[in-house]
Amino acid sequence: MEVTKEFEKSEAEIESLMGTIRDKLFDVRKKRVHPHKDDKILVDWNGLMIAALAKGARAFDDPNYAEAAKKTADFILAKMLDEKGRLYHRYKYGDAGIPGFLDDYAFFIWGLIELYETTFEVHYLKTVLKLNEVLLKHF
Repeated sequence: MEVTKEFEKSEAEIESLMGTIRDKLFDVRKKRVHPHKDDKILVDWNGLMIAALAKGARAFDDPNYAEAAKKTADFILAKMLDEKGRLYHRYKYGDAGIPGFLDDYAFFIWGLIELYETTFEVHYLKTVLKLNEVLLKHF
């Protein structure tokens, strides 16, 4: 280690010193205001994820991927559809809001098609048909 030669210290001494410095930095960092986290749930991005997980479940023969895709799709269907069957764009802190955009419908429909092709659960295909009607009517 070049640092050991430059400061004429052993590697163990340098490691100990670095640990002390790191601890001091973490203590100072804890006092700062933490940056804002963007933790909202977006239908369009989750539609892409559902499609990827469903395809991954088939490609790798891994039911865990299918379960994750189903869990995500079921959440969106339970929490992010209005009473008329239209999608909301985002969900945060228990509140779904902002009417869905074309991307939300297109990506979520794609995800549900991939999920149906993985699980053969007919309710996903029926939902695709309903959402596609909304997409064609409004976009």
